[in-house]
Amino acid sequence: MMKRLCIPLLLVCSLVQALAARTDSDTKRHQAYIDLMHTHPQTIGKPGQACEGEIELVLDIPSIQSIEKKQYAQLIRQGHSAEVAQKASQAGIIEEGLYWNWVRDPIRTDKGEGVYGRIILTKTMEVADAFSSPGAAVLPILKDGSIVLNLSFRHATRSWELEIPAGMREYGESPQAAAHESCLKKLATLLQNSLIWVTQQRILLLLMTLFLSTAPLLKTKKPRCQTTLKPLLRHFTLPLAQIEQGFKDGMLRIPVGNKIIEAHVRQSLLAFALYQAQLRGFLHKP
Repeated sequence: MMKRLCIPLLLVCSLVQALAARTDSDTKRHQAYIDLMHTHPQTIGKPGQACEGEIELVLDIPSIQSIEKKQYAQLIRQGHSAEVAQKASQAGIIEEGLYWNWVRDPIRTDKGEGVYGRIILTKTMEVADAFSSPGAAVLPILKDGSIVLNLSFRHATRSWELEIPAGMREYGESPQAAAHESCLKKLATLLQNSLIWVTQQRILLLLMTLFLSTAPLLKTKKPRCQTTLKPLLRHFTLPLAQIEQGFKDGMLRIPVGNKIIEAHVRQSLLAFALYQAQLRGFLHKP
C-alpha cells in the first residue's frame, strides 16, 4: 500500500520541482530582458505608449507573464502543439550571440497584447551612448559631381548591392573616424577635412550618423574599381545620372574585370543621402 502511495507522490514532487525550476528560469529571462532594455536605451529605442498608437514595450514581470499566457493560449487555439506554443510564446532574450541578440519583445498596442521578435546587433550596444550613434556613413562627392559607392556581395540577400560607404564605430571611436575608415585610405585622406554632419538616421537595425563630403579628384569617364582590404568589397565612382537610372531600373550592370556584375540599387540610406545632398546644394543636375 505504501509503495502505491509513494510512486504518485514522487511523480507529483518531481512535477512541482520541474515547474518551480521553469518558473525561476522564466523570471530570470524576463529580468535579464528588462535590464537590457534599461541599460541600452539608445540602441533599443523608446518604450512607446500604446494609448498614443505606438507599440509599447511591457517592462514588468507580472505583465510579461500574463502576455506569455495569452500568446500561448492563442497559439493553441490556432492548432499548434503545446511544445511549439510554449517556445513561440516565450518573451525576453531568446538567444545571445557574438554578433547579434535575438529578443522577443512583450508588447502592447491599442488592439491588444502579444510578442514581437527582433534582432539587435551586439556591436550597437557596445559603442552606442546617449549622444551618438554606433554607425557612421559618408556620401563622398567628387569635384566633377560623381559619387563613390561600395559594391559588395551581401549574404542576407545573396546578391550584389551598390551602397553608400558605411561602417560600425569601435569603442571610443568618433563618428568622423568611423566614416573615414569606411572609405579607401586614399579617399579618406582627401575627405579628412571636408566631412559635414547631416543627421542621424535609423536604417533597419542600426542608427547611423550621416556625413556629406567633397573630394578634389579628377573626372573619370568610366566606373573605376579599386580593391580594398575587405573581401568582396570595391569602391566605384559613378555619375549621379547613372545612380538615378539604377534606382529606376532597380539595378546597374557594373564591369568588374572581365565580367559584368548586376548590382541592385535599392539602399534606403543611399537614397536618403542623395536627397540630402541635393537639398544642401552639394549636387546639381545638369
